[in-house]
This record gives sequence, structure tokens and C-alpha cells, in this order.
Amino acid sequence: MKVIVCDVCEAEFYIKHNMDENYYRVIHCPFCGADLHDEELKDEIEWSDDE
Repeated sequence: MKVIVCDVCEAEFYIKHNMDENYYRVIHCPFCGADLHDEELKDEIEWSDDE
């Protein structure tokens, strides 16, 4: 799971889906629409289904 941070609106979020991440990438902030092409804005976190 990746936590994505938008520098424009300072939102921190993750998006979970079952589709292939190579084809369906988050490239725009869902809140303000800013470009999120920088890989450095993404942090890997562990996620369990219990949470």
C-alpha cells in the first residue's frame, strides 16, 4: 500500500483497488487535481485487512 502526499493541498491518502497498478496509477490528486508524478511523494506502508 502506498501513502500518497499532495504538495499542493497537503492531503495524505491511499487508494486501494484490485486492478493492475502498472496500468492504473494515481497520477492526479483526487482532492485538488494536481499532478502526482513524483515517485518520492509515495511511501510504502504495510496494510492488513484487519485495520
